[in-house]
Amino acid sequence: MKQALPSSLIAAGVMISIVAVWILSGLFSSNAKPAIAPSDMAAVGTSFAVPRVRTRVITAEERMVHLTVNGRTQAHRTVVVKAETAGQVAEVLVKKGEQVAAGQVMVRLKEEERPARLAEARALVRRRAVEHEAAKALEQKAFASRIRLAEAEASWTLLGRSWSAIRSILIAPPCVRLSPALSKPVRLKWVTSCRSGEPSPRW
Repeated sequence: MKQALPSSLIAAGVMISIVAVWILSGLFSSNAKPAIAPSDMAAVGTSFAVPRVRTRVITAEERMVHLTVNGRTQAHRTVVVKAETAGQVAEVLVKKGEQVAAGQVMVRLKEEERPARLAEARALVRRRAVEHEAAKALEQKAFASRIRLAEAEASWTLLGRSWSAIRSILIAPPCVRLSPALSKPVRLKWVTSCRSGEPSPRW
């Protein structure tokens, strides 16, 4: 004996069938109308403004980076220049921090007393020479002792040895040059008065 289906199941099946037929009829129907008519598309398009954008052409290029660095510099080496003769500085021919090369004149000395000192030294040499010759002549004639002659010869020898040094000091050029032995330029630091054989300009 067959059992009858519940009425609720029958009603559900009928509803599903109706919905399926409606959906399928919309997909395969050639008379389907679009949601928005073509005539209405133009009106919709004109109601919204087209956004504007600004463009720019950019070309890749290298950028220089500048750095500001603060610090203190220190000289690689210090050279002490010695003058050949003594004297006061009359003129400095280079500026502080300027590079100077070998043989370059850096300082000129005053020449006020140099001619007088040179004449005095020459007169002393002539006097000692005359005294030495006179002592020799008197000793040969037995008018002077050998001690007097020995003293004159010693004085003459001593003056002869020191004359070259005196002459080089007094006749030396009144200027200070950088020694040719320095192969690289140096920079001036300061200049004071010059004394013979003692440090003068410092570079």
